[in-house]
Amino acid sequence: TVRRVEQGLLEITPGPLDLPALVAAQVDQFRPSAARLGVELCCEVSPGPQTVGDADRVGTVIDNLLANALKFTPEGGRVTVSAVPVADAWEVTVTDTGRGIDAADLPRVFDPFFRTADAEQRWWTATAGRSR
Repeated sequence: TVRRVEQGLLEITPGPLDLPALVAAQVDQFRPSAARLGVELCCEVSPGPQTVGDADRVGTVIDNLLANALKFTPEGGRVTVSAVPVADAWEVTVTDTGRGIDAADLPRVFDPFFRTADAEQRWWTATAGRSR
């Protein structure tokens, strides 16, 4: 995807977007994975204004955030996805009860392909003994 963006080949098709419905649908797709991992998955959406966007691209962003939240939330934890209207826009948040990102790594979180030094170790430690 990064290569397609850099080459100007990523097509974005904006259209009417029911953001609460999209968020709820993306969360529902992750419910079986959350259950297998022993993580509570919550969805909090509010009705609000229609917006315009590319449902596929927005869905991909939500999927990536959800996958990361589930990956780094320990068994017994919780991941919450919310979509609430704010003025004439929307605020979508994904929160979890995982360890979080070290403050020193925060300036780099949007660098392409950046992973924290302990990301792999945390993943393997968090999932040891879990069936996938």
